[in-house]
Amino acid sequence: MRNIYNQLLEDNINWFIKSNIGFEKEIKKYESMPSSVNIYDISVNRAYKNTCRVLSGISKKKFATTGAKKVLARDLKSYFTSSIVFNHKSFCDKFINHIKKAKYKSITYGMAQKIVNLSFKYLYCFRSFRKANNDKFLSCHMILDSLTLDWYYQFVNKKIFFRQKWSKIKNYKDYLLIQGEINKYIQAKKSGLSKLEYEFILWAALKDFKAELSYVKLHCHVLCLLKSNCSLNKFYKLLY
Repeated sequence: MRNIYNQLLEDNINWFIKSNIGFEKEIKKYESMPSSVNIYDISVNRAYKNTCRVLSGISKKKFATTGAKKVLARDLKSYFTSSIVFNHKSFCDKFINHIKKAKYKSITYGMAQKIVNLSFKYLYCFRSFRKANNDKFLSCHMILDSLTLDWYYQFVNKKIFFRQKWSKIKNYKDYLLIQGEINKYIQAKKSGLSKLEYEFILWAALKDFKAELSYVKLHCHVLCLLKSNCSLNKFYKLLY
């Protein structure tokens, strides 16, 4: 089953790379001369830049954020270059604690998880690094943001009445519950994809579809296309 989605995954990785200005150039430099590029710093900085808009007033705490990013980059390097077991909560806790030292107390697990998980996503885009560390990526979580969390509430757990925003998730147990249910959902699809790989395909699809259609129109549109497109049929079953 995994082979069916390999090309789809590669296409969406490439789409993600090209959608981040300057990232493709950084990847090419790394692939030609790995020692000249610090991929951990690059990935964390890009993940932070993507997330910092929800950290109101954090720009005034530049010293704290710089330190927190360095700590995360260091911890990621330690994880990939040693036998350290994947500990997502530890990554988040260290980042949060460093920010809080600067008396910025508004940061939540929801904010930290996006920076941590997105850092892994950027690292995954470095092809030779990914191939050399594939097993290390298997434990990675799906990034929770407005698109993926909306998908979760609509397709994974429809019974939840109170829907949290990703940036408002304060309890790590709540976060783990969501990740656990997502993991079961993906495994049931038998796609052979990890949560991180699944997110590459899902996020791109949700972003494209939501830009043009409401979720109701999306399903009507896809169902019409299914009659004449076998590959799209597989894609639909993978996501929903």
